[in-house]
Amino acid sequence: MELLKLWKIICRRKWLCIQIVLVIVLVPLIGSFLVKPVYRYKAKVWIKYRDLQPQFLSWANSGFPADLGKLYYSTSDYLPDTFVALIESRQVSENVIKNLNLRDKKGNLYDISSFVEPSYIKKVFTQRTGVEAEQIEDSELFEIKAYSTDHETAVKIANGFAEEFLRLFYNLNRDAATMAKKTLENEVSRVKEDWDKAEEKRTAFRTAKIVVDIDKQKDDLLGELTSLRSKKTDTESKIEEDKGILTATEMALKKHPEFKLSQTSVEYNPLLKTYKSKLFDLELSLAEKLNKWKDAHPELKTIKSEIEFTKKAIKDEIGKTFSSETTARNSYYDTLIQKYGDAEIEIVSSRAKARSINSQIARIENELKDIIEKDLQYSRVSKNADNLKTLYSNLLSQLEVAKISEALSVSNASVIEKAAVALDASKKNYKYFPNKKLILIISIFLGIVTGLCAVLLLDYIDNTFRSTKDIADCLNRPVLVTIPKVLKADIINNG
Repeated sequence: MELLKLWKIICRRKWLCIQIVLVIVLVPLIGSFLVKPVYRYKAKVWIKYRDLQPQFLSWANSGFPADLGKLYYSTSDYLPDTFVALIESRQVSENVIKNLNLRDKKGNLYDISSFVEPSYIKKVFTQRTGVEAEQIEDSELFEIKAYSTDHETAVKIANGFAEEFLRLFYNLNRDAATMAKKTLENEVSRVKEDWDKAEEKRTAFRTAKIVVDIDKQKDDLLGELTSLRSKKTDTESKIEEDKGILTATEMALKKHPEFKLSQTSVEYNPLLKTYKSKLFDLELSLAEKLNKWKDAHPELKTIKSEIEFTKKAIKDEIGKTFSSETTARNSYYDTLIQKYGDAEIEIVSSRAKARSINSQIARIENELKDIIEKDLQYSRVSKNADNLKTLYSNLLSQLEVAKISEALSVSNASVIEKAAVALDASKKNYKYFPNKKLILIISIFLGIVTGLCAVLLLDYIDNTFRSTKDIADCLNRPVLVTIPKVLKADIINNG
């Protein structure tokens, strides 16, 4: 029943509803034909933000921070908003507005706050010119949308923002390259100075420490040390052998009764002790000087002559001592005395050689320690110089790359699709406003809704009685009689 009542109300005021629908539909529709269209053109920019750091700043081998010159805001969570903000930045907007001489109705250059991302009302009714940027879904592509009542102006705005953004982005990378170049120039100068000092220190160390070929020096000293140790072993064996001969000779001489008295005289003979001490010193001096001079040296010849003279003196003194204690001796006793004297002389000579060898061994061991210490010091100095040389070469190479990168247009952004003025046949595809179909659909919907609401509202506020039923319902009393409506024409016709 309610629906039927509602339908009766609509039918009763159908012309009002139709009029409202027609007004609401026709006014915007006619206006869409009369208003000057607003066109939208797009330019697409590709930003490779997965590798925003310039390649010349990869300094893993040179000890520099890897993020020098990196775009610090470039994190995956904020990248889209960051690049949209860069595209719509004041620097880009001001340059485009000034270059294209974009002015409002008052003749002033557009204000950036109203020109960038204008509201829908401004885009289609008041300002009717503007620009906005957005990311295309979850890609590295960004779309620059320009609005204007003129095709060419819209194209220029879109392309102008794209080009200015590329210039800004290039300047960011170029600034990073410039900063890197300045840093590298300072570092190259500093490292070159340190390298020169290290080379001077290495040269001074080689000169002061007489370092020519440390490995060869160590090999020579080790060879000489091995030879001396072998000589030491042979000398010690010779001493033991001579001691054995001396002991055997003493035992043989003990069989002769005159030996005991003679032995005492030999042991306490001060002259013989002097000769032995002199022979020891001469043998020691000879061993030391043989390391410095050749056999033909006059002083060596003199020492050898003194040694022979001293040996002969020792033998003679021993012979005199033994001969003074006996008047008659056999030849065997003389041979033993001779052998005894030779053994004494050999023992003294061997001990002198052993002492000289020990002295040489100690000297060579000290030299080896000194060489090893020199080698360690030289290695540290040389390693420092080599490291600085390598670092200098790397920095020099990086500096050249930075200079080239600063001169070139190195950028991670590029325009992959420029806006272009459409052909006459396709210009309607770039019309942003008015969209006649959309306006028609929306206006019909709004007209119907408004018409129905108006009809229902009028019926609600209308208190006119249109039937006896309305009176009975309102008064809650039955209707007793009705007076029919008599038209004036009926009265005239009935006389």
